[in-house]
Amino acid sequence: MTGIYQRLLWLFQEISHNSLLLSLILKIPFGKCTDIFALGVSLCLGIVRMGCFCNGCCGGVEIILKNGNMFTFPTQIIESIFDFTIFGLLLTLEIKRKHEHYHYPIFLILYGFIRFIIEFMRETSKSILGLSLGQIYSILILIIGIVAILIDIKKFKSIE
Repeated sequence: MTGIYQRLLWLFQEISHNSLLLSLILKIPFGKCTDIFALGVSLCLGIVRMGCFCNGCCGGVEIILKNGNMFTFPTQIIESIFDFTIFGLLLTLEIKRKHEHYHYPIFLILYGFIRFIIEFMRETSKSILGLSLGQIYSILILIIGIVAILIDIKKFKSIE
């Protein structure tokens, strides 16, 4: 499980580095670069979760049905649907040119919230305060998204 989160953290780090690099080379605003990367990441996460479902990994809790059969809660499909929904929302914002430079923080907030909830449906060991490591990372991701928006709002108000 920690391998997945290490890859996610690496992915967010790469998005930041690549956005900064593209911003400097192509002279595109940093926020515009992260908007574009947020689209790609949300789409890729949706596809990856479908791969998890096909592979049989990252599943949810096992539920015993009344007839005695076991059923694994399909957290991968649920997360994939939410990831594709986030992609659709961000694509709509991009097409309508709404909330430019906020797409990546919006992605972080939505993804962090969804992952936090979905982690309740997974059989993961609890670590701090009865939360799984995934939930702790989800809270951090959510907080980073909120802080990014608040900093940008504060910066915008100081310009006025």
